[in-house]
Amino acid sequence: NILFSNNSAYSKDGSTGGYGGALYVAGDAEVVLTNVEFDNNYADFQYLDIWVNEGSFYGTDLTFSNKANKDLSHVGADDGTTLSCGPSCGVGEYGNCSLNILDLCYANCDTSCTDCPAGTANDQEQSSDISSCVDSAPGFVSEAGASDCEICDVGKYATNGTTVVNGLSLTGSSLCAECEAGYYQPVEGGLQCVICESGSSSDIGASDCVTCGPGQYAQSGSASCSDCLPGTSTASSGSDSCASCAAFESSESGATSCKLALPGYYFAPGSSSVDKCPSNSQCAGNYNLPRPDSGFWVERRSASYADKIERCPRNTCK
Repeated sequence: NILFSNNSAYSKDGSTGGYGGALYVAGDAEVVLTNVEFDNNYADFQYLDIWVNEGSFYGTDLTFSNKANKDLSHVGADDGTTLSCGPSCGVGEYGNCSLNILDLCYANCDTSCTDCPAGTANDQEQSSDISSCVDSAPGFVSEAGASDCEICDVGKYATNGTTVVNGLSLTGSSLCAECEAGYYQPVEGGLQCVICESGSSSDIGASDCVTCGPGQYAQSGSASCSDCLPGTSTASSGSDSCASCAAFESSESGATSCKLALPGYYFAPGSSSVDKCPSNSQCAGNYNLPRPDSGFWVERRSASYADKIERCPRNTCK
């Protein structure tokens, strides 16, 4: 530690002068002191130890003792000068001096800097209290000790919350959270995510929703598109539901049309609707065409052979 001891400053006539018994800062000088002890210094007019005149003084962990004159303070400064007995803090932090700097700098002054809370920022050096930590603007966030705030990216939003520090309510955001599945955020600096419309879906952290393709559907706020269930279909993109197949028709999962027949029915070649199985034949359904019963046959060379079930002459077919 450095010791300033047994120094004196006297005025010529006892009415003016006599400032700063140990240290007098003048002109454009800038003085920074850390872990310094001032002991038994004296000034007969003002400020026993330090006087700052048109200069700058920053002190941390200063000790003042032997205050001989109870009416005088240890540290003083002229108008327009810079005086701080707290820590010389950098950007993103502050140092709190609990007592009046000009009058009682020698007592109860913090010797360490504190990070600005998350959700705030401070781009100034040598800040003395938390009021210098400014809340992040809407859509921006910051971590503790930040000198600036960052904007939330697309697919995210700035969470809000209130923190009370030293009686001061801070409402800045500290986290860019990803949009939930089924929601999206298309712009930077978003405050909340937008729900996906029916017929579309999104994954976590999406900047846009994906339109469901044919054979799929989705309700609003869906995390994914679902295939149409068997027995339903949709040929359109962006559907919020699938239509049930007509009577005696069916479909596989994810179908764009109903092209399966139920047992006892079939789709004739070139037909878009289901027909009942002809007499003297069996229809297994799905894609199967009628199968003649024993003793019957079909002419497959005919364009409409499926419903033309012929009896075999003289038991020539089985």
